[in-house]
Amino acid sequence: MKPIRFILFAFLLSIAYHGQAQSHAYLKTKALYYSGKSNKYRYYLRFYPNASVIGVSAYGKPSEVNNWFLKKNNTIQTGTYEIKGDSLFFDLESTTGIVKYRGLISKKGLTIHSHSMINGFQTTRKYKQLKQ
Repeated sequence: MKPIRFILFAFLLSIAYHGQAQSHAYLKTKALYYSGKSNKYRYYLRFYPNASVIGVSAYGKPSEVNNWFLKKNNTIQTGTYEIKGDSLFFDLESTTGIVKYRGLISKKGLTIHSHSMINGFQTTRKYKQLKQ
């Protein structure tokens, strides 16, 4: 009877945690991540504990963007992320299409390769966390 209870417990536990975001020691949720400047603007990302992620490109400084770059802003790209070991995977969707992101999480920040399904553009950027 005990093995059946254990199997049932494991099954229920897997259902309870299915779809929950995995955590990583170096990925800080709700923090602002920003890339270096490219054509006078930067790329910004923010991750949330429920596995949602938002992204935007903007001209402002990280400290300025941090104030308005939130999930409630309807002009941003949105998606869901997944962590496997030190790897990070997510797609961001906007009204114009989808951009796929694949990257690595490290103590120094994020290194992320993006591939636009809109125009085929691909690039790799390093992202730092805005210190508060």
